[in-house]
Amino acid sequence: MLDTEQKYIKLKGKHERLPFDKVLLASGAFKSRLNQEYSNVFYLEDRQSHAKCHNEILKAKTIMVMGGTLEAYQTASAIREYLDEIQYFDT
Repeated sequence: MLDTEQKYIKLKGKHERLPFDKVLLASGAFKSRLNQEYSNVFYLEDRQSHAKCHNEILKAKTIMVMGGTLEAYQTASAIREYLDEIQYFDT
């Protein structure tokens, strides 16, 4: 149970209440792939796809990270930080 007025969460099977100031409920998600294969679309799924994406990032002029999740925002931020670290400002 989530009580937003008194700001606590009661979990099933637990007697104590968990207080909070702010709460984020992430119910999970699944990805839906694009219907066609595009040569400039990459999915980060494993080490191999990460390496391929990394190499393409270094060649790119524009990068779009799609998704409204925290992971998408973190990925976009990490890409920009990495490019700044290696002093690659053209992207």
